[in-house]
Amino acid sequence: DDIIVWEDDTRTKEATRFLGLRQQVQKEGDAPYLSIGDFVAPVGHADYLGQIVNACFGCQALVDKYKAANDDYAIIMVEALADRLAEGYAEVLHRDIRRDFW
Repeated sequence: DDIIVWEDDTRTKEATRFLGLRQQVQKEGDAPYLSIGDFVAPVGHADYLGQIVNACFGCQALVDKYKAANDDYAIIMVEALADRLAEGYAEVLHRDIRRDFW
């Protein structure tokens, strides 16, 4: 269930390991209990891992301004909007990578 990340392409020394957990919800019939490790190649086969990181610059300064003014509603709105923008942009990047680079 775990994903092993190797130091280099020789795949002889483990750099780190992402621990996976199988789905815990009770399923009907023969539906599989999946883990993130099911979506990468098994040990012995080459596969690669990528990571997307993005952020909304300036949002923390805006939150700090509203905190100083004790404006809880504005704080919640800025944080929620920043979260939605970051999630949405990550989806766009993921789509573009799948469509244009793979």
